[in-house]
Amino acid sequence: MRFERKILTIFSILAVILVAGYLFIQPQTYPVKAVEEEEIEEETLTVTGIGFAKSMPSIVKIRFSVVTEDISVEDAVRRNAEKMCNAIEALSNLGIAKDEIVTSAYSITPVYKYDHDKVSTLVGYRVTNTIVVTTEKLNLTGKIIDKAIEAGLNKVDYVTFTVSDEELSMLKLEALKKAVKDAEVKSKVVADELNVQIVKVKTVNLDFYPSKPSFDIKMIGGEYVETPVLPGEVTVTAYVRIVYILSS
Repeated sequence: MRFERKILTIFSILAVILVAGYLFIQPQTYPVKAVEEEEIEEETLTVTGIGFAKSMPSIVKIRFSVVTEDISVEDAVRRNAEKMCNAIEALSNLGIAKDEIVTSAYSITPVYKYDHDKVSTLVGYRVTNTIVVTTEKLNLTGKIIDKAIEAGLNKVDYVTFTVSDEELSMLKLEALKKAVKDAEVKSKVVADELNVQIVKVKTVNLDFYPSKPSFDIKMIGGEYVETPVLPGEVTVTAYVRIVYILSS
C-alpha cells in the first residue's frame, strides 16, 4: 500500500511539472494600447537673398580662326598653315607669349555643290584652324585683333573679358556674404510683420552666376571694321535660398 502511494505521489508531481512547463513555454499575449502621436507641422519661412560683386577684368580671351578653301586638300592645308604662322609671328612681335596662344580646334571638311536634283559634287576642301589668345595685356586688345587680321586670320568668334580663378573665388565670397545679409534682412522684416519668431535655419541652398562682358568683331566683305575695345565690369551674382523654422 505504501509503495502504491509513493508511485501515485510521484505521478502527481510529474503531472504538475508537465502542466507548469506547458504553461511556461506558451507565448503570452498582452493587450497593447494604441498610442496615436499627433504630428506637429513645422512653421517655416523661405527667403531668397541676392548679392552682387563687381570687378574690372584682368584677363582678355580672343578666339580667332583661319578658314581656307581649295580644290586640293594639300593646298588648303598649306595656305591655312602659312596664314596661321604669319598671325602667330605678328602676335609674338606684339609681346604675346607662346603660352598665351593655344589651338582650340582644327578641322578639314569636304565642300560639296548640289544641283537642282540634289546631286552632290565635290568641289574642294575647307580647312579651319582656331586659336584662343588669353592674356593679361588688356591694353593690347585692339592691336591684337588688328595684327591678327592683317596677318591672315579671317574669323573672330568672340572677345571676352574675365578675371583669374583666384579673383573669381573672392568675388563669389563677397557676393555670397551680401546675399546672406539680404536674406537675413528680408526674414526679419517678414517675421516682425507676422509677429512670429525665427528659431533657427533649417536648410540653405546656394547658386552663382558670373557675368563676363564680351562682344563680337564684325567682318564685312572680308575686311575688318575697327571696333573700340571698352571692357566692362565682371559681375558675380549670388543667390541664397534659406528656410527658417518659426515659432509663434
